[in-house]
Amino acid sequence: MIALFILSIGYLISLFFFGEIVLNPHDNLEIGPIYNSIISKIYSGDFDSLLILQAENFKWFFLDKILYPINIFQLFLSDKQFYFFEEFLKKMISYFSFYLLSKSFTKNHLNAMIGAIIFTSLIYVVSVPHSYFIPFAPYFLYLLCHKQSINKFTILLIFFIGLNSSIIFDLVALALLIPLGLVLREYENNIKVYYQFLISFSLGCLISGIPIFLTVLTQELSRIDLEKPSLIIAFKFEIYELINLFKIVKIDDIFRVPIKILFIVIFFTSIFLKDKVILKLIIFLIIFYFFKIILSSNILNPIFIEPISFLKGFNFTRFHLLFPLIICLILVLNLKHFELQKYKSFVFLMTIISSVFLYSNFTVVEIVKSFTNNNLTDKSLSKLKEFNEDEDISNFFKLLLDKNNYKNQKLSYEFDSKNSFDKYYRYKEYGSIKKLVDGGITLSIGIDPMIAAMNGIKVADGYYVLYSAEYKKKFEKIIIKELQNNISLYNYFKNWGNRVYVFFEDEKNLMVDFNAAKELKISHVISSFELMDPILEKICSPCISSGQLSLYKIK
Repeated sequence: MIALFILSIGYLISLFFFGEIVLNPHDNLEIGPIYNSIISKIYSGDFDSLLILQAENFKWFFLDKILYPINIFQLFLSDKQFYFFEEFLKKMISYFSFYLLSKSFTKNHLNAMIGAIIFTSLIYVVSVPHSYFIPFAPYFLYLLCHKQSINKFTILLIFFIGLNSSIIFDLVALALLIPLGLVLREYENNIKVYYQFLISFSLGCLISGIPIFLTVLTQELSRIDLEKPSLIIAFKFEIYELINLFKIVKIDDIFRVPIKILFIVIFFTSIFLKDKVILKLIIFLIIFYFFKIILSSNILNPIFIEPISFLKGFNFTRFHLLFPLIICLILVLNLKHFELQKYKSFVFLMTIISSVFLYSNFTVVEIVKSFTNNNLTDKSLSKLKEFNEDEDISNFFKLLLDKNNYKNQKLSYEFDSKNSFDKYYRYKEYGSIKKLVDGGITLSIGIDPMIAAMNGIKVADGYYVLYSAEYKKKFEKIIIKELQNNISLYNYFKNWGNRVYVFFEDEKNLMVDFNAAKELKISHVISSFELMDPILEKICSPCISSGQLSLYKIK
């Protein structure tokens, strides 16, 4: 019950302040629910739902998760229900999977619970795991370490998990899991387990990966022109990122302080422990960290010639998704050796605080946003946003604590957020826009285009895991002047490109080619601010009395 409460703390805080669950849209609401919604429509026989994406150029095999058996639940769950069903399911699997693994090493219920809590928290720091491999990874490691053979039911389970896993996101992580199991295995003669596991999981993963194979065989992928940095630059970048781990320059960094302290203490004390398993894990982590640096560079590019040139855009560093598993296992084994109750109490307390902070991070930021919007003067609010963008956390809090920056002595404690599931997709506002667009293809400026897609409006832009290089080149014509004016945006789009957005630097000096947009049969533009281009005819601004969006038709 304690573990369940801690894992639910973010939801509870959100419900208390907002009366609903707020969600971090980054890499979550921007893509997953839209793909899932289209998949559910296809399962129901509506194949025309694909026409919503990429100006009617989107193919069914670009939906990398379309063959996942878990999608069957979408036939009787709404988009919102399925989102939370998957999130809760993955959290529960992550918790019990790691609990089983850590219990096999420590035999201690409390240590196992602590490890499972922090593992589940860590893999949710950025976004929901893409598939079911990472939540089940501790269970797989348990099998590889402690079993001499596995029964038919377990083989079938592994195969089923493989069917719900991704070649793109998980196969590289699997390449780390196997040697990790070999290093930690209890029996020297259990190599049969590895064959059974690899064959059953890989077979399932290959079947679910059929859309990806079809994409590679029939399309030149958008990431084909991905340019990776040199080894020296990649090394410098990783060192820079390591240094930044210990800086507090953003509000988010404050919420990561407890877990940083926790792992500094764990690693420092673990160095002095005479435990071969912990030593192996630390060495393993260091070795694969350097592998991550190497593989994030362009060192392998010369070997990716035809017919495997598409691999230039493949992310070979995704084995780092298993780093939390290794780190949390070190934590559990560390606790196994210490009898000093004060030390254990400190680790337990810091683990719980770390988990609570990680889960409540986004919610608290939304609380601060709502509070400041309601209470600060316009000038102070503008200054606060400036401090936040400049990562000037000292002046950020000085401004917050100065009562002269507030509108009234009596503060407002009414909290509201635009980032709940329903509010993010703005169903009412887009319902009005959908009628006005009347089947036309839209372009969104200053707002996530996938919101329109979620409301059944055809879009040319959006966030895509897989799509063709041909479409990327066509869309680039629309935003080329903006990209040429900003090298950061240029590199972001050219070298990654999953976000096919109308990037811009200055809304008052928009350099978007709407004539090029017409070549993609784009008929309408949805914008979060007023547009003045003579090629655009204003349809409505705002489009509903309580809304903030404007709609234009391209002449």
